[in-house]
Amino acid sequence: MALKISALAIVAFDIGMGVTMLVVAFVLGYPPTTIAFWFVMWGGLLLGFMTAYPMVRWLLGRGVTTPVWPVPPALSGF
Repeated sequence: MALKISALAIVAFDIGMGVTMLVVAFVLGYPPTTIAFWFVMWGGLLLGFMTAYPMVRWLLGRGVTTPVWPVPPALSGF
């Protein structure tokens, strides 16, 4: 069960970041020695977070997994 939970979150993250990596590698062609390459990769990390966040919230909402740390009562409704 834990493997399935981790796999879903990781796949969601990789979808966001993978798209960015493919664009950098095959469309833009930035070499890894440029600032533009690293800036776009940073954006890929952000995009990966934005695609994984809904999956993790969905898993938490269904009770499939629990938070790593206790959630304060003021934030439990989000």
